[in-house]
Amino acid sequence: MADWTDGPEYAPHARPGGFVAPDAAPLSGPPAAAPSAPALSGPSTPPPAYQQPAAPALGQLIPPPPQVRDPHAAFAVASAPLGGADDPVAAPRRPEDPFPMSAAATPPRLAPASSWPPPEPVTSWPPPSPGPSPVPASQTPAPAAGPQAPVPAVPDPRGPYAPLPSAPQQPGAPGQPGGGPAPWQAQQRPHSQVTLPQMAKATTPGVLIALVLGGLIPPLSAPLFLVAWGLATRIRYRRATVQKTFLVIACLVLGLTLFDTLATTGTFDLFAVPEYAQPWARLANFALLIWTPLIVGQALRNGEPPEETP
Repeated sequence: MADWTDGPEYAPHARPGGFVAPDAAPLSGPPAAAPSAPALSGPSTPPPAYQQPAAPALGQLIPPPPQVRDPHAAFAVASAPLGGADDPVAAPRRPEDPFPMSAAATPPRLAPASSWPPPEPVTSWPPPSPGPSPVPASQTPAPAAGPQAPVPAVPDPRGPYAPLPSAPQQPGAPGQPGGGPAPWQAQQRPHSQVTLPQMAKATTPGVLIALVLGGLIPPLSAPLFLVAWGLATRIRYRRATVQKTFLVIACLVLGLTLFDTLATTGTFDLFAVPEYAQPWARLANFALLIWTPLIVGQALRNGEPPEETP
């Protein structure tokens, strides 16, 4: 059965007259008092006395202050410095006496074993030795009568130097008349005349045909330009220069095509790029049709050897 503990709606409307009697029996007497603290802890013992440990006093642990020199006191020196002021304690030194040196300042290997005697004074210098006396003119023998021999000319030592004797040249030495070419002349190759058929053959017909067709057929200008670039790797004269020329022309064609597309359409339309690249690729084919044979012809004119086929 629900009562008031289940909620306010189950509470009785009238106040009960009394409470229900508990089921437990009442206590028989007053409650016992709680035991005191000394009774719980047992007999009390006095605390142990404090004993100070054996250690030195704190005043003895402080290190003594360092010794400070009095700045007003003069420095103590063992001997007077060389060339300085004389020691007032030592006896005055005579000018002819040597300077005193301490044994500590002089290294053992440089300490003199004995004192050297003073040098002997030089009173006078010996007179200079006289040179050969000149012969008087009266004692000079007269020249003998008769034809005199020519006196050889003595070169003036202050005059200009005499030219060095040149080595005799062989009649057939290289670089001389009647001889072969000099080494520097043998390395120079004479320029030879190059004809158009030779230039066309060295440029390879495949490259020239692709460039001609690319310049004449506008829809195939860009593809034939790439074909000619690939066939240019078969050229055996100045292949690296030809490849760089094709690369520079290709970059110019691509840049002009993108600029033309942007200026005309306002956007980079990839589908319209081949259409705008045709006129620029056609001009590139005509330019390379003239420039490539000239590069190869210059190599033929200089007599350059052909390169190996890749």
